[in-house]
Amino acid sequence: MASRTISLDLRQHCIATEIRKKYNRLLSQCLKSKQDDETREHDLELLKQALETLDFPKLRAHHPELAGGSDIPVTLGFENGKLSISSGHNPLDLPYVSFSP
Repeated sequence: MASRTISLDLRQHCIATEIRKKYNRLLSQCLKSKQDDETREHDLELLKQALETLDFPKLRAHHPELAGGSDIPVTLGFENGKLSISSGHNPLDLPYVSFSP
């Protein structure tokens, strides 16, 4: 998987809900589209890996800004074979199982 980042909006809900909503919306778009879109497919895989591997309760406990109601910019990424999350442009320590394609 190539290096990618996805912006997450946590003003209305927590990180788990935001990732799940983005995944479902993107999956629906991919199924409706008749064209192959490599960017969408990479984003879909990134979101899927996050849903399958991140420990959301630990993330919210250790990083309150991920619990929702925050204007701090948050991004989800995949770099050096691992998922990454940045909050306010600072990388967070993640309690998750690493993914190898």
